[in-house]
Amino acid sequence: MTIERDGSPLLAFARRGPDGGAWWLTHPFEDEADGSAANALVGRIVGLRAETILDDADRGATVGSSAVTITLTGATPAGPAGAEPRPGSNEAPLVLRVGLPVADTPLRFADISDRPPVFELDATALMDELERPAESWRSMLALDVTTWDADQIVMRRGERSITVERVDGEFEVEKKWRLIDPESASFDPAGFDAAIGSLARLDAVRVAHGATAAETGLDDPLASLIVRYPDRPEARLDIGRAAGDGEVYARRAGRPVTLAIAAADAARIDPSVLRQDVPPASATDAPGEGSP
Repeated sequence: MTIERDGSPLLAFARRGPDGGAWWLTHPFEDEADGSAANALVGRIVGLRAETILDDADRGATVGSSAVTITLTGATPAGPAGAEPRPGSNEAPLVLRVGLPVADTPLRFADISDRPPVFELDATALMDELERPAESWRSMLALDVTTWDADQIVMRRGERSITVERVDGEFEVEKKWRLIDPESASFDPAGFDAAIGSLARLDAVRVAHGATAAETGLDDPLASLIVRYPDRPEARLDIGRAAGDGEVYARRAGRPVTLAIAAADAARIDPSVLRQDVPPASATDAPGEGSP
């Protein structure tokens, strides 16, 4: 989906990943998008309805220099094999042009690539939505994972770590997780289940624009949480140094930005909480410090 305003690129989104994937912003910057906001925007666009059809309207005078042009690719399923691509199919994009205001009304002139006449529609809410700053379309989730379909979960802080395996066919809390490394450690399955549930969807406080690798410490992370799957890439969140009062730097694998998350959230990525044979780590432990 691409959106232009007054002839210049405004926003562009694309889906990436398996099963339709997550929404990503590709313009004006590259990063994972707020999926709920992107879905709501698509819903608002496809939910627009013509108020009046104008069969004899001058297309050039009403929408020829459109205020907003929206291009949707793969908006509807493709037609039969060998058929001409339909606008909005997987082969041909659907293009909506929202043009000049209709005098003395809240409506605007518009046209769409698979309908020849010009029509009038109420695009007020859409136009207001497009006034949002680009940053507001960025995902502020530091981590967003599922655990029910995971193969393994690794939690590490400094030199302490645990690797836990999901037991197929087991759904009772005490039975569905099995500690596989270290084998000799005392393990709390219920505590692990609660900890992973609380970390599966983790908010960022802000994007740490301009933070360098030397500042963040993410080249040698203090802690990491890794969720491995049988049929898709692993999800990984690394924790670095303090980023300010009550914050630490964090980086999620696959995202091009450094985030700041609450130090209290980062402190929960601590295997010693789930291993009863070692004392808990401090949220500010440097990599390598603390009990093995």
